[in-house]
Amino acid sequence: MRPLPALALLSWVSACIGGPPGVPATTPVPAPSGPVVFAWPAQPVVLPQVMVLDDQGARGPLTVVLSGGEITAVGADIPPAPDHAVVLASAGRWLVPGLIDPHVHLFLSGSPWWVGETLAANLSATVAADALDLPDRGRIAPGQRADLLLLPIDPRTDVAVLADPALVVVVGQAWEPEDLRAADIITTTAAVQVGGFCLDDRDCSGDARCDRVDHSCSSACDAAAQVDSDCGTQAWCAPTQGTFGDPVCRTVRTCDLYDVASCAPAPYVERCVPLDLDTSGCFAAGPQDLGQACDPFDTAAACLPGLFCSWADTVCHPLCDTAGPASCPGGTVCIDQGAVGTPWFGLCE
Repeated sequence: MRPLPALALLSWVSACIGGPPGVPATTPVPAPSGPVVFAWPAQPVVLPQVMVLDDQGARGPLTVVLSGGEITAVGADIPPAPDHAVVLASAGRWLVPGLIDPHVHLFLSGSPWWVGETLAANLSATVAADALDLPDRGRIAPGQRADLLLLPIDPRTDVAVLADPALVVVVGQAWEPEDLRAADIITTTAAVQVGGFCLDDRDCSGDARCDRVDHSCSSACDAAAQVDSDCGTQAWCAPTQGTFGDPVCRTVRTCDLYDVASCAPAPYVERCVPLDLDTSGCFAAGPQDLGQACDPFDTAAACLPGLFCSWADTVCHPLCDTAGPASCPGGTVCIDQGAVGTPWFGLCE
């Protein structure tokens, strides 16, 4: 079974198929597959002896009942399932809310995701549902829409399991992940051109790659951070996963390297960063001032606007235009950072 892309449930929220009729309640059945029918399953779906984990913490084992596309019961003392119910093999597995917007940066939660039994996935389920005003999503409780992930292990021990669930429940219907992708529910991502939405490289046409930062199909380039990138003046060659992965031409909000006002002002303080010979882009500024130690890959240790973290000594230096008038503070000169014969930008050193 191929891993399920972390963003997969973003579009799997409105389609399901009916399960096989007349299945005895005591017989776990595999997730059905087949042509998509836009209707809820005719039978209730029961998940017995399952561990539940959402914004209320971990609890269980419990029985969860789905009917009419919704969660209808959650508890330890649920009446026996009717004979026509579909009973899934869920004992010992973990049930979490379906991911509403999994494209989140988990470290932005302000604390480790496991503290106080809060799950990192809640940032992309409960928190995202609230932010998007979707009150019937993101939790495991009666009345909530039955969009769920059934996981083989406790995701707090390995959050990566969210990308490889045992079953995906979409509006009350359980699917094997690979069957769900093959069911053509996601119709907007089939071999899309550059600029179109994607989950992974399989959704892009030709030689395009899926840029996982903004989930769009982008043109491939030779090497990340190459100075002589052929991505044009509005993009640079960047890793598909942010800091790793095959490189793609990623469009940026461009700026004037020597004008600190060309990026966002306070309170959203940004700095203009040289990305390649013809492209500079706006990125979050850090607190480090002139002469202070810095880290070009860590926003918490990045330089203030107008400064650049030197690759040579990892200290913040003023940016300067080697082709312009002298503008460096006393005792320093503007040194071009490009290769010999290839002018780029300058630093006062």
